[in-house]
Amino acid sequence: MIIPLLPGRVQQGHSKLTRSQVALTQYILQQGEEIPFLFPVELGSKVHALDATATRSCIALGYSEYADL
Repeated sequence: MIIPLLPGRVQQGHSKLTRSQVALTQYILQQGEEIPFLFPVELGSKVHALDATATRSCIALGYSEYADL
């Protein structure tokens, strides 16, 4: 199951995302069921990005923080 509301948020915010953030959100959409079990650093490493990219991506998509996913 993917995270509710995320696909819509990705479509709305896609133009504001960096390449790393786009790669990260695509990974989240494809592997959504494992995301609640990953720390930001683990998620970032899945797409060769920093843990800060995971946090910033969530904020750019309208979440308060990574844990809100």
